[in-house]
Amino acid sequence: MTLPLLGALTPAGAPSNPRNGPLTPFHVASVAFQRARQLKNGARPRVDSASRSPTRLALLEVLADTVPWTVEALPPPNGGSATRLPV
Repeated sequence: MTLPLLGALTPAGAPSNPRNGPLTPFHVASVAFQRARQLKNGARPRVDSASRSPTRLALLEVLADTVPWTVEALPPPNGGSATRLPV
């Protein structure tokens, strides 16, 4: 399956989320995967489509900007507090 919209996602003209900037192909794949899982588990589609495939519906929803998403920073690996190393 060829997705012409993914090829058009460049930093200059990419759809964007106000909190996270441009929607990169990595974000599209990650968010679509999580949304496809929700659809497979019974969530209602947010776009009209002839396709009933959860994967295809999820991709259409992400590209139509109907799925909210955010990117959160991971906590430091040592349990939540950053430590400074002596130089």
